[in-house]
Parts: sequence; C-alpha cells; structure tokens
Amino acid sequence: MKKIVVEMHHSQATALIAIMLVLFAVNFLVGYFWGKKSALEEFAEQIKNESFSDKVYASLCALYEQPTDAESNTVAAPLADSVEEPSQGDSDDNEIVPAKNTSLFVAQLIGYGTEKQAQLYVKALGQRGIPAEVVKRTSITAGGKKRVWYQVVSQAASYENTQKLAERLAIEDRLAGVSIIEIVN
Repeated sequence: MKKIVVEMHHSQATALIAIMLVLFAVNFLVGYFWGKKSALEEFAEQIKNESFSDKVYASLCALYEQPTDAESNTVAAPLADSVEEPSQGDSDDNEIVPAKNTSLFVAQLIGYGTEKQAQLYVKALGQRGIPAEVVKRTSITAGGKKRVWYQVVSQAASYENTQKLAERLAIEDRLAGVSIIEIVN
C-alpha cells in the first residue's frame, strides 16, 4: 500500500484555514438569523392569536351587556322618582300607581385603555356641546387576565335622541360598534 502525501506551502495552508473559518462563520450567522426569524414569526403568530381571542371576548362581553326585553343594564335611580303619589280624588284607593314609562338610554361610544385618554375624548365632546362621562369597566381575557378599561358613554336621553347622537358621532368621529343601552329610571 502506498501512502499519499499532500504537500502544501505555508501560504496555501494559511489560505485554506482562513477560507474554512470564513465558511464556518457564515454558516453560524445564517443559522443564527434563520433561528431568530423563526422565533419572531412564532411570537408574532402567538400575539396575533391572543389579540384575536381578546377581540372575540370583548365582542361577546359587549353582546352580553346589551339589554333584552326581559332585562336591561341597571343604572339605578331613586325609587321615589318612579312612583306617582295617588291623586286626592282617589283617596279611597290606596294603590301606588307607577309613573309613565319614560325610558332613558345611553350610547356606549368608545373604550380606552387609560382613563386619561377617555377623559380627553369626553373633554373634546364637551367642547362640541355633547355631554358624556367615563365609566370604568373590568373584563377578563380568554387567557384569564383581568383587564381594566374606560368606556365613554353619552348622557341619558330618549332612544331617538341617543340614536341620533350615536349615528352622528359614528360618522363624525368614525366610531364603530356604538351600542345603545337602556338604563333603569
């Protein structure tokens, strides 16, 4: 058996080692950035899914806040305002007669993550002559996290006036999903 001997000059050996080191470095960098890209894509997908589930949950919460015929969101008013005193002519009849049904409604305009942003919008509405207030809300996300947010609602008014205001603000301020709820008076 014959041995094969490869002879190289010192400069050739140095060049071969330098080329191999460059190839290893390029291979490492390509793998590193490819791994980072994959991790970022996975993270972005996870955030997208969580955001979607939070939006669905918020939509469901908004649907459950809508009043039905049998129930409504309760904003309590004093009992004395909802009961008429019997007239003097009915002194024999001691029944308490309920007042006429004058239902009041509010428009749930927009929600903010901070109270400061909500107060700024209320102030802007006030400058336009539209009274509104901020209501603190608490929700639980699909992941079980407790979230506090601030909802701007209009002043209580009749359904027609509230609907007109909601339509006006939906156009002027580009608000989507404005809902009108009945309050108990």
